[in-house]
Amino acid sequence: MIKKKRKKKLRIGTSSAFQINQKLLEDFYIKVYSYRSNRLENFWKWIYRTEFLLKKNPVVTKINNEVVGHMGLIPFFLNLNGKKIKAAWYADMHVLPKYRGRGVAKKITEKLMKLVDVHLSFGNDQSMNIFNKYGWVKTYNTNLHYIFLEPMNHPKLQILSNYFNLIFKLFNLIYKNFFYIYYVLKQDKKNKTQILDLNEKNIKIFYDYKSSKSLVSTIIDKNYLKWRFLKSPDNKKYIIFKTQDNYAAIVKKRKDKPRSPHLDILLFNKFTNHNKICTLINDIVIWSKKNNYSYLRLYISDKRLSNKIKLNLLSVVKHPRFAFYSSNKKYMKLLMKMKFKWQLADSDFEFIS
Repeated sequence: MIKKKRKKKLRIGTSSAFQINQKLLEDFYIKVYSYRSNRLENFWKWIYRTEFLLKKNPVVTKINNEVVGHMGLIPFFLNLNGKKIKAAWYADMHVLPKYRGRGVAKKITEKLMKLVDVHLSFGNDQSMNIFNKYGWVKTYNTNLHYIFLEPMNHPKLQILSNYFNLIFKLFNLIYKNFFYIYYVLKQDKKNKTQILDLNEKNIKIFYDYKSSKSLVSTIIDKNYLKWRFLKSPDNKKYIIFKTQDNYAAIVKKRKDKPRSPHLDILLFNKFTNHNKICTLINDIVIWSKKNNYSYLRLYISDKRLSNKIKLNLLSVVKHPRFAFYSSNKKYMKLLMKMKFKWQLADSDFEFIS
């Protein structure tokens, strides 16, 4: 009988990415995330907002002069029942294959969970397997919308397009022009939409001074907007759409995916009137067609508004897994019973997909 060779027991240590040789971190990012158009080795200090947590984030495990495990936080201030709480989105968990199942991800997670009060994630299977061990609660009550103008240009269909190129082009052409007429007919021509540059003056319309006691949401103040948009390495790709009645959205022009240019509607300034939100989105769809974009993405938490957008603007809705946790029992109780208000600017949607 042949005995299975046991894996050598690891002595797992964790540290801040700032405490290791930066070349080792860069090599890890290039090895693991080179497929992304936004290269993590170039902007990790920005996306993880490292000064927010005093450079304690991201956390890595290093063995034999190599980074073998990693996870980062995207920290921010959360409005929870009108109270300002330190929270974070968990992002980019990865353990090199030969070190999986040996407690690396567990150790990293434990260290990160000491840094903030509320923990959030639109995690993959690997990260959720870890989070489940600490009592995180998951839900699929989420609404990620896609509005297609050229549906056959979606990245998941790119492989097939090599075989059915002419058919795909013909379908896109018919689809785009047919539905463009639909959106033009729905347009409110009395309420014209402006396109503005993203700058310190124009971004002020997105300041959210009210802290709702009925919703769990990001506190969108001057500091948040300065970090998230004005200092973003992609800030030249952002534009603002604004209607005459002051409904506005920050939109990112995405041309980083081959044959699949699209728009990400990252942030709305308000949701008071659902009809006016739909009018704004409709105008963005029309602009996207004129400028040769294949589809739009947006995230809507409110179920009523989500259904209205789906019905009126013919969106396709996906329900990505969302998970949350707090070791503070009072906070966790509130998270369990309150409604969340997220947008596409929350988490790292625009950089990983």
